[in-house]
Amino acid sequence: MKKILVTGGAGFIGSNLVEDLLKKNYSVTILDNFDSGYMKNLSEFKDQIQVINGDIRDNNLVDKLVKNTSCVFHLAAMVSVPESIEDPDKCFDINVEGSLNIIEACQKYNSKFIFASSAAVYGEDKTPIKTEEIITEPISPYGKSKLTIERICELLSYKENFDYACFRNFNVYGPKQDVASSYAAVIPKFITNAINSKDLIIFGDGEQTRDFIYVKDICDAYILAYENNINGVYNLGCSDVESVNSLAKRIISKINSNLKIDYKPERAGDIKHSKASAEKYYNISNWKPKVSLENGIKKTIEYYKK
Repeated sequence: MKKILVTGGAGFIGSNLVEDLLKKNYSVTILDNFDSGYMKNLSEFKDQIQVINGDIRDNNLVDKLVKNTSCVFHLAAMVSVPESIEDPDKCFDINVEGSLNIIEACQKYNSKFIFASSAAVYGEDKTPIKTEEIITEPISPYGKSKLTIERICELLSYKENFDYACFRNFNVYGPKQDVASSYAAVIPKFITNAINSKDLIIFGDGEQTRDFIYVKDICDAYILAYENNINGVYNLGCSDVESVNSLAKRIISKINSNLKIDYKPERAGDIKHSKASAEKYYNISNWKPKVSLENGIKKTIEYYKK
């Protein structure tokens, strides 16, 4: 049985990924400091995994955990753009220095490194559809930290045949996404507000557009890269967009038609428009998103209602 390490495995994407890896009979260890992850995300399969409460910046711990693993899915990070702007030093300490510890251990033990990057690396690029070839100009410390690790992986691959895959996730949503944080993502925030009969809050005019992708489609792409030895940097999105206004109205219509939208000032670091081209990854893997926004929202609403 192949051993897998998932950093940030108690978080949103991480816990969904762990669930899917277990279904494929992998032996899974999780490293998480529980700053933004929760044991409740692992409750359904806690007896099938090893959970280590620790930090990716702990060199000795990382070395010990990566040894004898065939792959590290590296999702541990400071994930909030606004928080990265408020505390850029902490962002780089976690997202760059911590990630370098993982990379060095993967080099040492010949483990594949699969990295959760972000569409934030594109910044405010005006190209309508983002391809991996356009210039990357991140406008937040979060985006810059993700791009830094991508560049390091590319360099190591060129010089030392480093085995890696970096995925630029667009707007991921689905069950287990954190709503407790003040930086909570828009879909879980909208859904939980609507369930609790609270008006939906939009920062800016609501005409910003996003490429929303269901979390299980992301997990499929990650596992596919591991099982098929795929290397490189790839976008993961649905190649379709929805405005935040349209999204809010969609959720209101499904849960509580009496709710209103409360507009707040635009937040620093927020990008106006974001749409992915996932053609590069499709061409090498035949991966395609399976869950439409309509069905994904339905599944997510069902989860939060529980």
